[in-house]
Amino acid sequence: MKLLKTAATQCSGRSAGHKEGSTMRENHNGYELSTEWDDGALGFGFRIHDKNGAEVSRSTDPYFYEENALIAARAAADTLPAQE
Repeated sequence: MKLLKTAATQCSGRSAGHKEGSTMRENHNGYELSTEWDDGALGFGFRIHDKNGAEVSRSTDPYFYEENALIAARAAADTLPAQE
């Protein structure tokens, strides 16, 4: 029983690929895309910043896989006017 209790305490509910503080960053159409784990939503979210560093968009729903959040960020950036 003690073993089960220990295993349950170590389980954080995060996706298997989650690493503490991990983020993916990418430049796409002149925007900086970034992903980050959200403990409250129990998933990854994304943010999009313009060339001046101002946030211009962010995800509203969590993604189980960080890669899926980055794919959604690319799609959202594609709807924004391209920056030089």
